[in-house]
Amino acid sequence: GVLYALNERGASGRGQIVDVSIQIAYLQASFAYALNEAWDNAPLGRSGEGINVGAFKLRWGYPAADGEVSITLLFGAAFKEFTPNLFRWIWEEGGCDEATRDKPWEDLIVRLLDGREPAAELDRLADIVAAHTANRTKAELVEQARQRRVLLAPVAGLTEVMELPHLAERGSWDVGPIVAG
Repeated sequence: GVLYALNERGASGRGQIVDVSIQIAYLQASFAYALNEAWDNAPLGRSGEGINVGAFKLRWGYPAADGEVSITLLFGAAFKEFTPNLFRWIWEEGGCDEATRDKPWEDLIVRLLDGREPAAELDRLADIVAAHTANRTKAELVEQARQRRVLLAPVAGLTEVMELPHLAERGSWDVGPIVAG
């Protein structure tokens, strides 16, 4: 909604009102939880670095030489291109063996849930990804991810956010005069 309002402001100078229903936003954000319960799947839970699915932890955050990146390391039909691209990249740079590169990514989550793959496999895969990202800068990782179609994004620390030119140009950090109460 904010992007539409800003787009309108750029076009007409007027902007738009953005009205968001917290009830609908909550429902959309938690819909997967309700489905998991209905399907008798493992319960989901958020954690600082990812999401917990029953006994499994899907990790989002990975180290970079100059901070952290977020990588969507997921499995299934929606990710059947992206996860293999990630592990092909890691393999090309000597970070994993062919068996890992060629895992059945599309059905890996099913294999984990039904026991054909051990729960420790997720940790092993996350450790491989972390070793791959740790010695590269966020900019290097983002550029390679863009070229290789890998779901990766830099995580900006507070200092980086404070130094973003487009936020400074908009006066995002101008707090105005301090008035004693």
